[in-house]
Amino acid sequence: MKKLFNIVLLSMIIIGCVPTVPTSSYSSQFASSTPLSEIEFLDISTFDADLSNSMKAALSTITVTTLSPVTVNEIPERLEKWLAAVKEKGGSIDMEPKTRSITTVMSVLFSLLDKYGSLFTGGQTTNFYDYAANYNVILSYQPNDGKVNAIKFVKK
Repeated sequence: MKKLFNIVLLSMIIIGCVPTVPTSSYSSQFASSTPLSEIEFLDISTFDADLSNSMKAALSTITVTTLSPVTVNEIPERLEKWLAAVKEKGGSIDMEPKTRSITTVMSVLFSLLDKYGSLFTGGQTTNFYDYAANYNVILSYQPNDGKVNAIKFVKK
């Protein structure tokens, strides 16, 4: 009887150690299921899911802010991809405030966006960036130091 008990106990321990297969992707487990009108940028895949879900819900304005200071010349790659998606899909990117050096800032920004343009010309059917086609961007920054205040995705 003790031998049977030990076998059952050992079996339960082994079964308890078997990893489970996740039913959904990592990013969708932690992404917000409700559309967000304000999203704090984190350089992780849940940011993509949150922004895409908010765009899918067709919110009129989605404001992206950053936890730490970012300048217009140092926009994180994940965020650059979203700006490139808007531009590639026919949207506009406007800078606020408009200054004399806006041409320089815009040329730097668009040269960075050109780097990512090829990401959106493949045969993918659905991806995070599909809903960017419905939005324009307003990039608000401080003219004295170029620090980004907010990036607003505004429904066309």
